[in-house]
Amino acid sequence: MSILSFAEKNPYNYSVLQAIYNGENKLTIEFIDNFDENANCIVKLERIGNSNNFAGNCRVTKNGRSIQESVNGVLYWNEDSHFVFGEWVSEGTEYYWWCEFENRVD
Repeated sequence: MSILSFAEKNPYNYSVLQAIYNGENKLTIEFIDNFDENANCIVKLERIGNSNNFAGNCRVTKNGRSIQESVNGVLYWNEDSHFVFGEWVSEGTEYYWWCEFENRVD
């Protein structure tokens, strides 16, 4: 099971459609808001240097309009799953967010 949540919001509002870490420097997470079927979100993050820190943006598309929001996070992992925790800036307000996703090979 994969989840994405914000510390300041209902933790079960979001469903991860897919989370892809290429094992090197790119992480992509696609998710939807469970209470707004018109909102589609894609997070694209890139590794900063040789650290486990990632930064990038989220493109939120709703009713044909798109906005970009600033996102960063630290990636943690073990043999079973990955976990990202970081900051998300939306309309000038900073939130804490996290996403956990399983390791899978399709």
